[in-house]
Order: sequence, then C-alpha cells, then structure tokens
Amino acid sequence: MSYKTANARRVRGRVDVKGRNVGPARYLGLPHYLLKSAAWRSLRPVERALFVEVAQRYNGGNNGEIVLGVRDAGRALHVRPQTAGLAFDVLVAKGFLRVGRDSAFNVKSRLAREWIVTLFPFRDELQRNDFMRWRDAPSNPGERDHLIDRAIAGAASHGIKLTGEP
Repeated sequence: MSYKTANARRVRGRVDVKGRNVGPARYLGLPHYLLKSAAWRSLRPVERALFVEVAQRYNGGNNGEIVLGVRDAGRALHVRPQTAGLAFDVLVAKGFLRVGRDSAFNVKSRLAREWIVTLFPFRDELQRNDFMRWRDAPSNPGERDHLIDRAIAGAASHGIKLTGEP
C-alpha cells in the first residue's frame, strides 16, 4: 500500500482500490441568493423545514417525481398534517415548489403528490427559481384581497375553519 492510498484512507474515510470515495456522500446546498430572497425571508420555520425536507429527496434526476404527502410531511416535521398542507400551499404560492402530479385517493390507489423543486432543473428546463419573482406586498389593495380570499379557500380545502367564517 502506497503512502498516498494510506493517507487517503485516513483523511477521506472509505475509499476504493483507486483511492476514490465509496458510498453516498449526499448533501443539500442552499445558495445565498435563495437565503437572501424576499420569499425565503417571509417563510415561517415550518415552511422552511418542509422545503428542506422536499429538497433533500432530490437525487439529481428525480425532480418532478419527488413524492411527499401531507401525512408523511407532518410526521417528518412533527406537526399536524393540516399544518404541513398549509405549508405546501405557501411554498407553491411563493414559487418554491410546483405540483408535478396531483394526488389521487380512491378505492384502488392512494397516490401522494409529486413535487417539482424550482431550485433544481426539471427535464429539459433549467432551474426556474420562481421564488425570485415573488414580491412581499401587492401594489394595489384589490390584489391583497384576492390573495386573502385564495388563502382562505386553501385553508377550507384542507378542512380548516377560520375564526371569521360562519
């Protein structure tokens, strides 16, 4: 065994015969432009944790096929499924995620949604970074009312009653 191979084993961990790393050394890097974006700074901790949970399931070629349902997300984040569902809605509204394939629950199949992370390339597209186009406050008051109505509708679709509703 040469000095170089022995030194590589000591410093890098497990290596093969040619001195290359063995085993998956996966990591998730969040670029500074993401962390400094207005959309990221406006997220609550649950929404940030959910984005990391979805993004860590990306393996370099499965964007659009990342499966994560609200129940599994709730278990992973230690929150209720309703909270995870609302966090998914926020991430979609702010451009961090897109729905690749919607869920289907019937007698024969139970399929969770498949997600597209806009930070990563999808098929032949480059990364879209839709979150970079998100703006904090709408320019006209009517648009704000529309966003509030959309948030209430999203909450109602998850079976959550808000206090102001009859």
